[in-house]
Amino acid sequence: MLLRQYCQIIKQTTNNKSERANSCARGWRLLVIATAFIRPSDGFERFLRTYLQSTALNSDREFQAQGIICLRNLKQTMKYGGRKVPADVAEVTAVLVRRWLGEAAGRYGQV
Repeated sequence: MLLRQYCQIIKQTTNNKSERANSCARGWRLLVIATAFIRPSDGFERFLRTYLQSTALNSDREFQAQGIICLRNLKQTMKYGGRKVPADVAEVTAVLVRRWLGEAAGRYGQV
């Protein structure tokens, strides 16, 4: 089941042709959350890491910063394991706000 969810998010963040302007950005938000909480299988982790690196290591990519965050999240998740108890809405929101504020602080000095 988790593999299917990761694949769907990757599909949403790859060559997204949606008419909704924020569709791809939402996909990257989901990927930030997924890599922070859900441990992929060892076999899929290699594929996922390669996908994230293709974005994180390319300064021409629109979502490079999110790719970097996902790689950091994935490293921690693989090291310590995935969540045993699902995160509640408040915790997920806090993770997103902290990540986006951290990204903005790095780009613009202080927030």
